Amino acid sequence: MPMQTEKQTKKRPNLDILCLNATNGNRNMLVPWYLMSSYLYYCEDISILSDELYDVLCKRLHKHWGIVKHRHKHIIQQQYLVAGTGYYLSEKEYPNICKGAALRLLSRDSGTLF
Repeated sequence: MPMQTEKQTKKRPNLDILCLNATNGNRNMLVPWYLMSSYLYYCEDISILSDELYDVLCKRLHKHWGIVKHRHKHIIQQQYLVAGTGYYLSEKEYPNICKGAALRLLSRDSGTLF
């Protein structure tokens, strides 16, 4: 994981809880949370989820792959979920709506980054 500022680290538990609440009630939300957190981590060098939760997110998405439905699911390559990574995606492969949602989520929570 990249180095984080104190402000980014302080906000992480709130986003972990927000992610858990969203994905526990609706497995289809695993897709946007995977894409948003991967985009921010691999393209913007910002971690919004703990390493542990990101791993759980990948494992759950892989486990429920056959029943998860989301319009952006086709972007995700299932085999990389086993490795717990989104590194294979280039910035241009992320939908603009995903990038915007990730940045809004981040700015809403930190109030300072974007």
